[in-house]
Amino acid sequence: MAWRALVPLVAVLLVAGCGQESDRTDDPGAVTDAADSEAADAGEEPAAPATTEPDGAPDGDGAAENGDLDAEVQDLLDDLDFGEGGARVVLGDRTYEFALGGTSPEVDGRTYLGTCQTLFGAIVGTGYELDDGGVVTIEFELPPADWESYEDGRFDTVTPRIVIEDIATEETWAADPMLIDLYPEVDGASQIDDWVSDGTSASGTATFTAITPGRAPVEGAAPVQGTFELGCADD
Repeated sequence: MAWRALVPLVAVLLVAGCGQESDRTDDPGAVTDAADSEAADAGEEPAAPATTEPDGAPDGDGAAENGDLDAEVQDLLDDLDFGEGGARVVLGDRTYEFALGGTSPEVDGRTYLGTCQTLFGAIVGTGYELDDGGVVTIEFELPPADWESYEDGRFDTVTPRIVIEDIATEETWAADPMLIDLYPEVDGASQIDDWVSDGTSASGTATFTAITPGRAPVEGAAPVQGTFELGCADD
């Protein structure tokens, strides 16, 4: 992913200590008994035994501080701009419409983030489609069609690729040359075939191959032809 948000967490350590030498004893009860005896001799009420909370038990102030920190982190995340956009992918006889911005409603305890960024002429992002209560996701990187002609290294970490995953069925389709590097047997069956891009939007054709959750080709699965259109909204 070409963007990254770092959220600093600040920890405060309070160390309090008081030192006055006293005779060492291995029996903490002996110290208490001695103190009570001295208090009795002086006509004072013995001090009530000190109580401590178990390790890890939050006090009221600590819980409030944690709540304040959570709110600050959420405010920081809300202020980050990951972009907006949309994508349409036709994969065989199936058409997907993805939101490339914002956060999805919660589905099975999870939410999904949509992003769309333009970086040095490349378009990168993630998105989601809500489908009958399930979720399908997309991730993509699309440099200019002549990306390999650039000699300044700007696209050294960018590969033309689109990956679509159905969360419920665990079906994943990849048009990704990096898969070919790992599994030469899928050469010609997992790549963006051709595309045009103006740095903000792109369209083209691709060949997708089915892959397992472990990102290995599904044995015996035939490649599927597809088309795509995607773009980021103007700032």
